[in-house]
Amino acid sequence: MSRRTTSWPLARGQVIRAEVGLDEPKLFVVVSNNRRNNRLGDVLAARLTTSPKPPLPSIVELTNETLTGRVMCDDLLPIYKDEVVGRVAALSPLAMVAINRALASALDLPLPR
Repeated sequence: MSRRTTSWPLARGQVIRAEVGLDEPKLFVVVSNNRRNNRLGDVLAARLTTSPKPPLPSIVELTNETLTGRVMCDDLLPIYKDEVVGRVAALSPLAMVAINRALASALDLPLPR
């Protein structure tokens, strides 16, 4: 596994490709806040998949974005600097609003206004 150097910190809403010990690098959406991202050597991210998934409040179907697929807001993990292969895209503010709601659902938090 050869890893590339990606400039740090990563920003909330960025889609990254990372090697996290699976068969190949996978896509993730950075969901941790930028203040945290600026101070730590990892980000919290939700997995992005193209596999069909059931309609759940914790899963966001990406539409009208540069990428297609589903953001699995109930599948979060830390991604460390040395696991990041590269940046792929950035999601729109509208997509991030949907992700905020899905994270609230996954974590049983009050819905954002």
